This record gives sequence, C-alpha cells and structure tokens, in this order.
Amino acid sequence: MEERLEIIVMSDSHGDMDAVYGVKALHTECSTFIHCGDSEVLKSRMEGIVTVAGNRDWPLEYPLEEILEIGRHRIYITHGHTLRV
Repeated sequence: MEERLEIIVMSDSHGDMDAVYGVKALHTECSTFIHCGDSEVLKSRMEGIVTVAGNRDWPLEYPLEEILEIGRHRIYITHGHTLRV
C-alpha cells in the first residue's frame, strides 16, 4: 500500500501570518506546506513552507517557480502571474 501524502497548499495571505501559522497549527500531521505566492513577508518568516513569489512579493526573495519532488510525485508550484493564468 502506498503511503498517503498530506499537503497543504495556500496563497495570497498578504502579510497575514496569523492565518499562515494558524493553518500550520491546525494541520500538525502534515509535513508539507506550500505557499503559492503573495505572502508579502520576508523569506525568514516562511520557514518550513515551500514558497514561490507572487506579483506582490517585493523585494523578490522567492523563486518564481519551484518543482517539489515527494516520493514518485512531482509538483510544479507557481503563482501564475508570469504565465498569464
């Protein structure tokens, strides 16, 4: 039987770290958290969260895209603003 993956994906928190930390606190069983941009906070505040840049994340400390590999799964992460999606 394959191991079950639990991944939390969020975006557009716009500086509301209480919301981000609240999600992490509610899902302690989850080992992977992804933020798809517009966190509007310094990278140091997003420790433990795979984060990419959104159109409101300046100065740009995050990559525009990220590929996360977990087991046999490959997850493409982007905010989408540079891809017109």
